[in-house]
Amino acid sequence: MEQRTTVHRRNMHHWDIAGKEGQLFRLRGESGGYKVFDERERMIIQEGSVNDFPSLRMAMGFVCSELMSEPSSQQSNSPRRAGS
Repeated sequence: MEQRTTVHRRNMHHWDIAGKEGQLFRLRGESGGYKVFDERERMIIQEGSVNDFPSLRMAMGFVCSELMSEPSSQQSNSPRRAGS
């Protein structure tokens, strides 16, 4: 399945990462500190999680890592034990 992601620089220290479902992440901050707001969780709960990073490079690394990781299928594929 192909998923497209776009990175939009809103202004000097504001970045938005979006997919076909809508906004996925927001990066806000300035040199020396960035916050990454996980908007994927906002689709499920009212407020998404927030992570702090010392640089834009580390914040974007986190976002890329999140987007590139495969969803965990351990629960759906794990064999059930007798009596559980």
